[in-house]
Parts: sequence; C-alpha cells; structure tokens
Amino acid sequence: MTDGDREIFERLTRSEASVKSAHKRLDVVERLTQSVSDMVSEIRHMREDISLVQSEVNEMKNRPGKMWDKFIGAVIGAVGTALTAGVISYMIQGGV
Repeated sequence: MTDGDREIFERLTRSEASVKSAHKRLDVVERLTQSVSDMVSEIRHMREDISLVQSEVNEMKNRPGKMWDKFIGAVIGAVGTALTAGVISYMIQGGV
C-alpha cells in the first residue's frame, strides 16, 4: 500500500466515523422531536380539559344567582297568589 493509498484509507475511515457520529446525533434529534410533538399533543388536550373545567366553574359560580332568582320568583308568585285569593275571598263574601 502506497502512502497515497494509506492517506485515502485513513481519510475514508475518519469520514465513516464522522458519518456514524452524525447519524447517532440525528437519531437523538429525531427522538427529541418526537418527544416535543407528544408534549404538544398533551398540552392541547390539557388546554381542552382546562377550558371544560373553567366553563363548569363558571356555571357553578352562576348557580347561586339562579337559585336566588328562582326564590324571588317564587316569593312574588306566592304574594300574587295570596292577593288574588284575598280579593276573590272578599268578593265571595259580598264585599263588592
């Protein structure tokens, strides 16, 4: 083997080692890319879950107000019914 052949062989050997090293780094980058993609997907699902929880919390916060409105409506209905019953009773007893 001549000096020129030996030099070409050594350069080729170094190039192969460099290519193998580059492939290993690419494999790591591919795994990291997949991990990031998985994380993005999980974050999307978490955002959807958080939105659902927020809407449920808002609904629960509004519930006492709705109950208060129903109570007021029931009181008004009861007062109206009592007044109507009183007027009818007065009329039946010959008040008018």
